[in-house]
Amino acid sequence: MKMTLYNLVAAKAETHKNKTAILGFNHVIFNYDHLYQQVTHIGQQLHQLGLCRYSRIALVLPNGVEAAIAFISVTSHMICAPLNPNYSQHEFGFYLTDLRADALVVMEDSQSSAIAVANKHHIPIFYLSRFANDTSQLLGLTTSWRETQPLEYTSPEPHDIALLLHTSG
Repeated sequence: MKMTLYNLVAAKAETHKNKTAILGFNHVIFNYDHLYQQVTHIGQQLHQLGLCRYSRIALVLPNGVEAAIAFISVTSHMICAPLNPNYSQHEFGFYLTDLRADALVVMEDSQSSAIAVANKHHIPIFYLSRFANDTSQLLGLTTSWRETQPLEYTSPEPHDIALLLHTSG
């Protein structure tokens, strides 16, 4: 039986609720239940903002727990295109337009040149919160962009594209 990433995370949360799913810096541990809550929450936020399973979301995030959770979350609901945070403004210009990105996700305190490129091309920017001292809180997305109407949620299908990667070959 073919499953989506979201179905796999949900199944693990049901059968291995308290088992470690992600081990981050300083021994920050996320069990499958918490990962499932995070994945569901971020997916709901993106849908409320008018994005759907066919939307292409560029991630420009530094390595860390937040990036891992955002990657799994976006890939579970939409098309994820992670980009190297060290790209130049020119490189971001190429990648964001080549991807036909529907949105950009960066950290809430990001100074990435991807933000200027996204603004230039009218690509909505979503700012991912950081975990403070309490990792039991859910990560959130903030933005000044608002779609006029949230889209009705439709689950990804096993044949849907989940990941777009630019490679040198």
